[in-house]
Amino acid sequence: MAEARHPAADAAAQAGPTGGREDVLALWLGLLVFVLALASAAGFDLVGWVVTTTIWVDPAKALAPVSKGYAFLGGLGAVLATYVALLVVLTAGAVSLRIEPVRFAVRFTVVFAIAYLSWRRRPTCRSSGSAGR
Repeated sequence: MAEARHPAADAAAQAGPTGGREDVLALWLGLLVFVLALASAAGFDLVGWVVTTTIWVDPAKALAPVSKGYAFLGGLGAVLATYVALLVVLTAGAVSLRIEPVRFAVRFTVVFAIAYLSWRRRPTCRSSGSAGR
C-alpha cells in the first residue's frame, strides 16, 4: 500500500531545497521595509539615509539621501549606507536559507556595484531636438 502524502508536502518538495521559504522571507523583509518607511508618517525618520537617484546632468547631484536630515552623508555616503544595510539584512536572510554568507556577500557586492556603475554611466547619445534626423 502506498504511503499517503499531504499535497502541501508535495508542493514543498517541488519548490526546491529551500521548500519555498524564500518567498516567505521576501514577504517579511518587504513588510519590515514598509513598516520602517511608514514610521516617517508618525515623525520617525528611520530610512531617510537610503539613497535616492535622480535624472542628472551634473553627476555630483545624481545621488542623495532621501531625507534632507541626512544630507551630511552626501550621495556616496548614502550609497554606502544603503549597501551596508542591504548587505546585512539580505545576508541574514541568506543564512536563514542555509546559503553560505561569504559567498552570498561577494556575489551581492558584485551585482550591487554593476547596478550602480551601469546607472552612473553617462548616456552616449544626445537629443538634437528634432525627431527623425
